Amino acid sequence: MIKNVIVVAIGLALMALTYAWWQAYTPARALLISTFEECVAAGNPVMESYPAQCSAPGGKTFIRIISTGFFCNPLFAVKEGSELTASQAYSLECNQHDQDSCERVDVYDEINKNFGNADGIGDCQWMSR
Repeated sequence: MIKNVIVVAIGLALMALTYAWWQAYTPARALLISTFEECVAAGNPVMESYPAQCSAPGGKTFIRIISTGFFCNPLFAVKEGSELTASQAYSLECNQHDQDSCERVDVYDEINKNFGNADGIGDCQWMSR
């Protein structure tokens, strides 16, 4: 009888620990997912829609980007270097998937020649490949 109680207590303790671990680490894993491809690779469900959508833990949904032959390109010079430069970091803002979002990016102040200050002039251009 005592053995049965101990086995049940250990089983309940293991289930509680497993649940606590799942609650603690599932949101952290969901934060690491930032694209449709990463969502699918993590084994999350993919909805049969067009375009396809992947549902990540926490309720976030990622939509597969359909290539249109266009891309968003920074208008400012992107300086190359061994370390991440400001121009490289801010050029990531131009990673938009539609023309309207692309042309609204404003991260470079042309007059003062610095990043991080909007000057009211779009800094990315929608271009064909």
